[in-house]
Amino acid sequence: MYLLEASVGLFRELWEKLDVLLSDVFDWVFSLNLFDLDLDYLEDESPVEMVDIKRETFNAHNNYRTIHGCPPLVMSEELSTMAQGWADKLAEKGFLQYSENPGLGENISLVDLEQPSKKGEQVVKEWYKEINNYNYSKPGWKRGAYHVSQLLWKSTTEIGVGVAKIPGQNKAYVVVNYRPAGNNNMPGEFERNVLPPQKMQMPDNNANMRKNINRR
Repeated sequence: MYLLEASVGLFRELWEKLDVLLSDVFDWVFSLNLFDLDLDYLEDESPVEMVDIKRETFNAHNNYRTIHGCPPLVMSEELSTMAQGWADKLAEKGFLQYSENPGLGENISLVDLEQPSKKGEQVVKEWYKEINNYNYSKPGWKRGAYHVSQLLWKSTTEIGVGVAKIPGQNKAYVVVNYRPAGNNNMPGEFERNVLPPQKMQMPDNNANMRKNINRR
């Protein structure tokens, strides 16, 4: 238990004090392009920017899950249609509210369309930052960490993403549906499904350089 707490503490310290290093790690994982998302079925009915946000949101989920040793999610057209329908309603109402669909997990965020960074990635990054609030020594649902626990929930296999711009504003709602739903507070479920960061093998550029030198 002490080793687990120490490992979690070290990760939190790296997140807070070595943000540049972690950004390099995430950029490396993101650059792998392990997940080829096909959103052709959305392109005829969604603005290009909205499709880009959906693609970025999906890819960011799987990249962060890779860090924690979780299997990749697949995009569900059914869940995406449901998420888009709810995003449209939120944009019309102008306030955030969960749909509470039975059997589905859900994360929702409001995104600023004027921000220069990749908006879908930024949404998921904000959810992932909640890892600082999650206590691996006492696994369970926790306020301030429920977005990230659903994001990383190991047993979840499908995802659906909807994005809708608020009329007259440069903001949009991002709705993500998950199936099976995460955040199951039954005994042992959080311990089995929200895993700590795994060791990752980074490319050793120095080793490659040494090999090239030795060949000369």
